[in-house]
Amino acid sequence: MTVASAAVLGFAAGTAFALGLTLPPLLSTPAEVARVSAAMFTISYASALVISVLSGAAWDLTGEARFAFLPIALIGLPSILIVPTMRFERVASGGAERERSP
Repeated sequence: MTVASAAVLGFAAGTAFALGLTLPPLLSTPAEVARVSAAMFTISYASALVISVLSGAAWDLTGEARFAFLPIALIGLPSILIVPTMRFERVASGGAERERSP
């Protein structure tokens, strides 16, 4: 069971990583790809640092390892709630029309 759980988590992490690399060019105009990618990577690496520190602090304060996972679970909630409300549109090459991504 542990190996299967690790495989599922690894697959999910790989999928999230691939989406993180491919969504900026799909959802942005060519001129904005670098800026959007930089913002995404800055936010993701900064939140990873902060969550690691908070997880360690939670473990230290409580003395139990299970509380180290609480900040990780809490940081996932906004993503789960925000993603369904996102509109995946981008500006067409002409600039005036909007096209819907599949």
